Amino acid sequence: MTNNVFTQLPKRGDIVVKDFSTKTPQYIIQDTFVKAELNTSVYEIVGVVYWTNGKKVGVVYKDNASHPYCNRAWWYLSGYTLDGAQHTGVISARFASNSWATNLDKTITYNASDMEGLVAALNAAFLADDDFLSQDWYADIFDGKVRVHCNNIDYKQCVYNSAKSGFALTGSCPEIIAKADIRRKHGGRGGEGAISSWHRALAYYRNDNGKDSYMGGRTSVQTSIKQGYPINLPTWLGTSTKNPGDFCAPLRAIYGEGEEGWLKFMKSCLPVMPTDFGNMGMHNGKERTAQLASFEFTSSEVAEDTPMCKASAYCYNIQSQTVEMGEFWLSTTEELARILDGVEYGTKSDRNADALNKGLNLIGGSPVSNGSHWWSCLRYHSSYAWIAYGYLGFFYHNGMYLSLGCAPVSLYTLRSNA
Repeated sequence: MTNNVFTQLPKRGDIVVKDFSTKTPQYIIQDTFVKAELNTSVYEIVGVVYWTNGKKVGVVYKDNASHPYCNRAWWYLSGYTLDGAQHTGVISARFASNSWATNLDKTITYNASDMEGLVAALNAAFLADDDFLSQDWYADIFDGKVRVHCNNIDYKQCVYNSAKSGFALTGSCPEIIAKADIRRKHGGRGGEGAISSWHRALAYYRNDNGKDSYMGGRTSVQTSIKQGYPINLPTWLGTSTKNPGDFCAPLRAIYGEGEEGWLKFMKSCLPVMPTDFGNMGMHNGKERTAQLASFEFTSSEVAEDTPMCKASAYCYNIQSQTVEMGEFWLSTTEELARILDGVEYGTKSDRNADALNKGLNLIGGSPVSNGSHWWSCLRYHSSYAWIAYGYLGFFYHNGMYLSLGCAPVSLYTLRSNA
């Protein structure tokens, strides 16, 4: 058999390379790929195909990594007075020294006639206070506004930090717009609960586990035709010991009895693609990632410009001899659904368990596990962003300060003679 056969009709799992001279993406049939025989003076390995539609080819990068969605939280300060006289303002914030339980109010005294003077006074106050120091609080001027920022180490900071008496703060990271709706195949819509990984969801929900709505334990929810969450099989059958009661009879009347009916219902919880409802459908991962990657900071502890959103910065800053900065981006929820569609590695231990991971394994890339948590580039609300939740197999949210998997993606167009 001939090795490293190129194709103009790539499919999921095929290998993506780029020609050094033209930087044009080309595709090698997975079953013919032999890394040792690829002419690396001509081609650079980029990644693997995860999706195709006409001449559009979705590519997942060869290496993924774990980073926080937002490692540095920021706010814009207002309400201050710049007349050169003495004034005070209060920043109310959450700190570990107070067990994160309640806000501590910090009064800051300043004499300033311009924003530069106010920033200097703020930073002097931050340096003189152990609580502010513990989170590396810092002030600067960004886009003509006074910006204050700190290490993002707990979800309560984004939710509860505020200002009083002479100061006002915007909501945290205000440029990052939250998006909240995913339509399911049964026609319903809503936030968390749409299945992100079919194989992971089935593996989890076959068992008598879960809690509340995650196992169909809320009568008012699971008797609705437009059920928002998967339901575990014992609850569906009315045999659950953790959730006694035959709550799912109305749904079985629609989808059918037994495991076959349950599988039909579970399929109805898969997301519609392309996403077509509400603001969840109005997003561009490339643009969003570029925006997030553009936010940088320095502080009393950090001398060089450093990303405030490391997950996006990691994806955006991928570059090589054939890959330009900004060519890859942090996946959207829709792109994550397509990446994870068919992924069996995670529920199976074999790196070659599915076409995508077999391709990544062949090129020496990072695996994509359906048991891992994966960031999307979309924010959920003040302190959370959307993730593909590997434990349960559905779209959920997690604190932006946490380090989770980042799967960089790009979208190429086949050449006109393809």
